[in-house]
Amino acid sequence: MLPFGYTHLIGIYTPKVVIDPNTLESTFLDAPWRSLIYRNTLTPFTYADDYTIFPHMPMNSAGHDCRASRLLGTWMVSIPARRKWSLIEQKASEDDLDEAASDPNAYPGGARVDNLSQPYEEVLPDDAGYSLAQADAQQRVNLFHDGLRYQTCPDNSDIVDPALLSGANSTGSPSSAGVPPADGVPDHAHWVTTDLTDRPGAWSPRRNDWEDVLVRHTFPPVSSTDAAAIAVQNAEKSLVDMLTTGGGVTFDSKLTSFVSTRVPLATWKVKSSCDLSREKTAQSYTGPTRPRWLDIGGVAPSAPIFTKLPGGAVFDMVCINCHGPKMDSQGRQADTVQMLTGGVSRVANFRTGLFGPPENPTANRERVFGPQSSATVTPDSWGARYMSWMALGGTKAQIPAAVLQLVGRSDVAGTQRPSPLLDPTALSGNMLAAAQAACGALVLDDNQAEAVDLVAGNMLGIDRHSKLYRLIQSNGDAELWRTMCTVNNPPPVLGIRVSKLGAATFDPTVVFAAAGYPASTRIGNYLGKLESTAANAVNGSYVSPDNLGPWCVMPGDGDAEIAATTDFRNKYAVVAANGVDKEPLPLCPSSLLTGILQPDDKAAWARRGAINAGFAVFYYVNQVIQGKEKAIRYNECELLSGP
Repeated sequence: MLPFGYTHLIGIYTPKVVIDPNTLESTFLDAPWRSLIYRNTLTPFTYADDYTIFPHMPMNSAGHDCRASRLLGTWMVSIPARRKWSLIEQKASEDDLDEAASDPNAYPGGARVDNLSQPYEEVLPDDAGYSLAQADAQQRVNLFHDGLRYQTCPDNSDIVDPALLSGANSTGSPSSAGVPPADGVPDHAHWVTTDLTDRPGAWSPRRNDWEDVLVRHTFPPVSSTDAAAIAVQNAEKSLVDMLTTGGGVTFDSKLTSFVSTRVPLATWKVKSSCDLSREKTAQSYTGPTRPRWLDIGGVAPSAPIFTKLPGGAVFDMVCINCHGPKMDSQGRQADTVQMLTGGVSRVANFRTGLFGPPENPTANRERVFGPQSSATVTPDSWGARYMSWMALGGTKAQIPAAVLQLVGRSDVAGTQRPSPLLDPTALSGNMLAAAQAACGALVLDDNQAEAVDLVAGNMLGIDRHSKLYRLIQSNGDAELWRTMCTVNNPPPVLGIRVSKLGAATFDPTVVFAAAGYPASTRIGNYLGKLESTAANAVNGSYVSPDNLGPWCVMPGDGDAEIAATTDFRNKYAVVAANGVDKEPLPLCPSSLLTGILQPDDKAAWARRGAINAGFAVFYYVNQVIQGKEKAIRYNECELLSGP
């Protein structure tokens, strides 16, 4: 009977309530919400709620019978059981936080809401308190039967939703509007024909106009009065221009070196059946190349380190959700994509498509992209361009927001992101939107200031507890994205703003183009160290291409802020180049101040970083399908010795 809800940054569960639009009063929906089986039988159609997808059960069946959820729910709540955290009010919600703060003894263990995944324990007939547990169970049954959710059984005499058949609802999901309770659960059945099998015949790109768009830069016409369509096409034009103009993005030596080099991503999940003696340990990484996350995460020196190709890391956190671990379109959410789009959108099978056919894994690309290839732009480069284009705006397929929300919250080698990569209110239909969001976090593209971390060992890096912590710093996630986003994509310079009270933040309004930084001038990096810019420009910039997080301190406005800035620069002075003296933190040069990046500039930089992610995924999938790389995750060490 306890509320079900998603975990917020501070670990608070939101109970399942409905809000009366007239009185704004909330009513708790008494039901076993934390049971996935209950919620799956409750709905006549697959739906998403609380960052979870609940498929309609029984699956592959038309219609809906309210008796299933009623019978299951009644059985569940009737089992004699006791609450593990009995002192916590079961209907406690975030609204109770202020009250809880004033009475720290109200909730044991500091927990304000019962957020246990299994909050009950069964009481057996021979146990003490069995009679009381029986009485409590009967009370739960009564509450359940008297509740709004139990009493609701909408008309599902038809297995299809007329609103969807008429085209009034384009999402492919029945609406719950007008049918109480307003809890977000679809209240009409709708049968969708889904088919995940491959289409017969030779593979061809999903966009049959790919040559017109990618090669000739000729785009389909849109109405001059359709502002939304114009905006979408302008974004696609910008993407295509970035991919193909002036030589475009290719597997040049720098990008190839990056995508083909394994990165330390996490620690292996140790199993007694696995021999990890050949794996590098944390103490194997020393000197300036030692990953920062090993120290931030407090990794034991003897811990075996899991490494993976960069594209493999991205595949496991983004692509695997739909394309599946075998890259054959049989992912966990492939059915959901088709179901929630009315059967329209089908997940691509990489093995028989872009990376096929299985008996000759390069033949499809050579046949399709070969005529446009050259010595510098190979079929693989065209294939990676095509993949990045489709995943960043080229696809015409609709990708449900529910699936993208899951992608944005995907864990990284077992570590859950405390904050999603994607803003649930601003989702797009692009699978690499998560990659673009990760790169955007590095340049503060959400226009939110980020605290400067002044903790020893992370000096002057982004505060590990700030919003940017959505890039995980306790494993290799943050360092992976910082490196991936900056390949052939020099990062902008972040400006540190010091308030008159001495608070230091990376200010999103003062992010600069690195090209404006002068030669032979001191500048900071994301490790909290100082270095000098070059005497001669490289690719139009004096900032070293190895500086993956350049920064400087803004001079300050007004006497109080200038004084606070001076104090801050001196207080956190670092050892100078001579290794003896200390030097104040560098001020942002006046020549830099004219190159402030606008939101569109930040978005373009993040998009270029996301293209790198697309190329990395292409390289990884190609290696796996050709048998040159094993698709192993951090908890699958038993596969190390397999074929």
